[in-house]
Amino acid sequence: MKESPRHRPGGKYCGRTAKLSKEQMNEIRRRSGQEEEKKALAAEFGISRQTLYRIIKG
Repeated sequence: MKESPRHRPGGKYCGRTAKLSKEQMNEIRRRSGQEEEKKALAAEFGISRQTLYRIIKG
């Protein structure tokens, strides 16, 4: 079985560390459902709108 290119031998992950915690992502999802402006949410959390939409989509 081939290993993912993001994993090293021994099971170590080689990707970028997450900028937002799971709690922050849940907060974004909750507030976006309350019709809060997406641009303002992205600016508040220091992420792009594209990243924000990716988080909302799940």
